[in-house]
Amino acid sequence: MARRKKSSRPKRMVNYGKWWMLSEFTLQMMSYKAAIVFAYLSNFQDKCEWNEPKPLVWFFCTVPQMKKDIGMARFTQTPAIKELVKLKLIKIKKQGSPPRRYFYIDWSAMGDLYDKYCEQQQQANDDLYDS
Repeated sequence: MARRKKSSRPKRMVNYGKWWMLSEFTLQMMSYKAAIVFAYLSNFQDKCEWNEPKPLVWFFCTVPQMKKDIGMARFTQTPAIKELVKLKLIKIKKQGSPPRRYFYIDWSAMGDLYDKYCEQQQQANDDLYDS
């Protein structure tokens, strides 16, 4: 009996049974496409760490793998990744032969971005109550 191939559609928004959390903060600081790519890369990094004896800093993720898992074509992935690089949330390097895209997630930059967001919200609240 031949096995049926499972559809990858449910995995586009769920990563192996885990929901990707996109908070209000994340969506106000970056585009929704960049937020989805960032959530995917962070979960992908966790998935890679399960197979490693030590914490993984740089990890690679191919364009076809990302397209299969989240349904974003290369022309949609590229601007989202460039936005994340501009926000300094991730770093990219190409390495190997053939070259692969290696990612590094800078969690301290995410914390700085969150602090900036909190300051903006506090300022907005202060302005609202001062009026």
